[in-house]
Amino acid sequence: MINIPPIRPSSEIKTALIPDVTKTWKIGQLLNATAETGGDAMSKVILRLGQYTLETKTPVPLKPGEQLTLLVKELGTPPLLSIQAPASNEQTIAAKLRSFIAQQQSIQTLTNLIGTLANNDSNKLPKEIRQLIQQLVSQIPVKEQVTKPSPLKQAIQNNGIFLEPKLARSTADRIEPDLKSQLLKISAGLDTIQKEAAIKLPLDKAFETGTKQLDKLDIAIKQFTDGKIDIKQLAQQLLTLLPKNELLTLQKILSVPASTIPEKTISSILLQLVSHIKQQPQNQQKQLSETLLALLKNTPLLQELKTLVDSVLAKITSQQLTPLLRDADNLLLLLFDLPVRHKDETTVFNFKIEQDNKADTGEKNSWTAIINFNFKSIGPVQAKIHLIDNNVSTVFYAEETSTIELIKRNASLLEKAFNQAGLAVINIDVSKEAPADNNLGTPRIHLLDEQA
Repeated sequence: MINIPPIRPSSEIKTALIPDVTKTWKIGQLLNATAETGGDAMSKVILRLGQYTLETKTPVPLKPGEQLTLLVKELGTPPLLSIQAPASNEQTIAAKLRSFIAQQQSIQTLTNLIGTLANNDSNKLPKEIRQLIQQLVSQIPVKEQVTKPSPLKQAIQNNGIFLEPKLARSTADRIEPDLKSQLLKISAGLDTIQKEAAIKLPLDKAFETGTKQLDKLDIAIKQFTDGKIDIKQLAQQLLTLLPKNELLTLQKILSVPASTIPEKTISSILLQLVSHIKQQPQNQQKQLSETLLALLKNTPLLQELKTLVDSVLAKITSQQLTPLLRDADNLLLLLFDLPVRHKDETTVFNFKIEQDNKADTGEKNSWTAIINFNFKSIGPVQAKIHLIDNNVSTVFYAEETSTIELIKRNASLLEKAFNQAGLAVINIDVSKEAPADNNLGTPRIHLLDEQA
């Protein structure tokens, strides 16, 4: 992918037409163009897009009549377009992977949920899942750890995107605390639970086709009362077949003593189940009610957890594959998330690290790192670090005045740390404005478009 300079209208057409055309463009849109006149690199050429003729400088040699595909990268006056080269093998592979990568979601949503599950004893989750969740939470680094170079390096190595290289080197001792490894274990455990609860009611095919929801519910309850399915399978069927209002009514009934159940509040089908529970010995009544109630409350929670875990795994996989799309104007090296615990909250640091184009930096080694994070106490913050050889410049962006003052008071600590690392500090600045992009996993830098 090669950027071409801003396209300006030639003198052959009315300049007023061009803004009208660009208003119909969208970022990421592909435009077909033809070179009306050719030229060497950095010479002026005339391009035709449909009925419009545009004059621009070309970064590559073009021949008259040559067909081009242009990508709309930025809108505005003038817009920024990029010449699309024929797809490489890596790009073709990436395109094929779109159908295999699931919907992606921020890891922050997952950390919020597992934090609640790990600290809430009222959620009677399966023991194996609770243990895996608690293990995952305990392995998330705390804020004090990531302020030191060695623990920070270790935390980054365990953030999930390096799991496969670890497996290739057979470093089994380093796999256990890896985020992706832990999420894969939780996903596998949830799969096992779902498979145990999944049943197919033994109905005649002809009857099954025309069976209504209540008929299926009646059969499921009868199978449970006859001992053909267990209480986990029954709960799964109740969640699938019961309307929300009846499901809430059943949960309310199960949460009170059997003697106080007003039978007229439930349907005749559910009455079969309640009657069956009431007919059991006192100790079994309580156990059945509590177990079924827990399953009805926690099964949807487990399903939500499964969805979130799989979506985060998809995001990590996408981040692992992102460097395949490196090109001349976007030398992306690393894109990853790092959850960090602080007191009673877990926040996610979003990292984007890329090498700058040497053509823009006089052949010097130049890198840009962008870090976004958002603690409740300080609000959203972005740190943009620019490194050229051994010179470093940092700009912080924050919305809260108190946060800006906090950063300014501690800027000397950052400068001292840079100096100890052998870097010469050019500038450390703070800007009072909202971070430009608080979630670095945007479609513009994703390997895959999960909305496709």
